[in-house]
Amino acid sequence: MILGIPRPIVLAIAPSSSGHIRTDYGLMPLSQPQLEQVALDCHGAGASILVVSLQDEGGKYCVDPAPKAKLIETVRSQTDGQMLVQLDLTAPLGADLAERLALISSVAPDICQIALCDLLPRDGDEDDEDRAKAFLTLCEEKAISVQLAMRQPSDLDWYYAFRQYGVIPDHCRSLLFCLGAGEDGVVGQGGKAHDIRAYLAMLDKLNLLDKVTWSVACHGPAEPMALVAAMALGGHIQTGFAYNHHTIEGDQAPSNTYQVAAMVEIADKLARPPASSREVKTLMT
Repeated sequence: MILGIPRPIVLAIAPSSSGHIRTDYGLMPLSQPQLEQVALDCHGAGASILVVSLQDEGGKYCVDPAPKAKLIETVRSQTDGQMLVQLDLTAPLGADLAERLALISSVAPDICQIALCDLLPRDGDEDDEDRAKAFLTLCEEKAISVQLAMRQPSDLDWYYAFRQYGVIPDHCRSLLFCLGAGEDGVVGQGGKAHDIRAYLAMLDKLNLLDKVTWSVACHGPAEPMALVAAMALGGHIQTGFAYNHHTIEGDQAPSNTYQVAAMVEIADKLARPPASSREVKTLMT
């Protein structure tokens, strides 16, 4: 491997996202039973994490904690705690950040995913820094890992700066590179495999390569090739209909499970077995 020896891979499945509704793609699972079945099937195929978006059963943005808490409880129960649940706080532009952060107390996922630009906006002030500190402290107290989503390589400069300032603690080291993400993190022009290079170059420049755990998600039909590149370079991946519903050949993927199985097959050829829940927790915290 280019960046280190072969190691277990953390494979997260994001079956839906708050930027898509059923009319965008008819096979996207949105109901509670559908998401539960996706979790079980994808776990059996090798996924370590289920990513839960802020949607209701109609695909609309929703921060009601009750269905999320029920889904998390069911997934944990049906997989004997072997599949972790990650709450994705990505939301439409203008959505209230405070109400999203309030979900953490009542839902208590294993991992919380939030865009760095949402948590610490470029035009922010001291109030934003205080809010970020409070959020990260709450997650630490509740033993919830945090994954910071990066929408452009320059976000790493911002991440590094706030690590230096002490706003972001050193143990908050799980990063998700969202290739091809738009301003809202959902609707973009689509990413490419070579987009990863800019992120890795920035990590190297900041001397962070061996200090963070990085994963890749890619919007658009180039997703499969981007994820293969990420795995070969030593990173981890997040796949699913939230980002793309095409196969490597360009056909429509029949299911989220198909996407997971395809990535696991390639990871196996790279001598990178799916990570266990214990290994995921070690890597993400």
